[in-house]
Amino acid sequence: MIEFIKSNNCMKYLSVFVIAALLLSSCGVLGPSSRSGQSDQVNSSTRPSVNAGSNASAGTDAGKGSGTIANANRSVSNDRSTSDRNSTEGIASWYGSDFHGKQTANGEIYDMNARTAAHRSLPFNTKVRVTNLINNLSVDVRINDRGPYIKDRVIDLSRAAAESIDMIGIGTAPVLVQVIGEGDRPVNQENLNSKEVFTVQLGSFSSGEDAGMRSDAIRGSRVVEVELDGQTYFRVYFKTFRTRFQAEEALRKLESSGFEGFVRQIDL
Repeated sequence: MIEFIKSNNCMKYLSVFVIAALLLSSCGVLGPSSRSGQSDQVNSSTRPSVNAGSNASAGTDAGKGSGTIANANRSVSNDRSTSDRNSTEGIASWYGSDFHGKQTANGEIYDMNARTAAHRSLPFNTKVRVTNLINNLSVDVRINDRGPYIKDRVIDLSRAAAESIDMIGIGTAPVLVQVIGEGDRPVNQENLNSKEVFTVQLGSFSSGEDAGMRSDAIRGSRVVEVELDGQTYFRVYFKTFRTRFQAEEALRKLESSGFEGFVRQIDL
């Protein structure tokens, strides 16, 4: 009888021990696993893909107005050659206060609060639509400067333009660039492959005769006919120079002789 009681007590203690062990084991498993799903780390698969080495085709629909990030997972090709010269994908950057108030490549004064951009080869005053492929926001800008000259970048936006597509904080973003309006010259392969040089512009006239009279008074100048926004203008250019510095030197000499003008970049 005594042995039975002792055995029964042992069984009770053993049962309590087993139950306690199971409870502890259960707590040990549920605790960490429930927190592991709340990690501060973001799964890389949820981030938009920005693969500069991919061969994604250019010129595909950007999904404007869809209300969704239709192109967030599109890859970005660093191959700037495209069968559609009016549409290109690549990396956009922006520039701001360091250049504010300084002269752009086409002779204008850079205004970081205006929606403009720099492009390596599109004719000046070409209008393009830039779509941020991360958030699908778009902005229309006018080309008035040259650059960027950093690998994999296709356009350099003004601060205002960059703000419009929410890329100030990240600095650069994958974008789709679409030509929506031609500028000083048609967007064709000849113009895109043209050589950029500098000149001094000494006047712009609506009359070819007036431009000719101005040019006759300045040896080394010439008259160039330009179509802009449906209007024909006759600009007086003084020589051509390989660098901006050479053109600025020439401008100073012209100013000392009483002729006003400014340096601008042109395409040959």
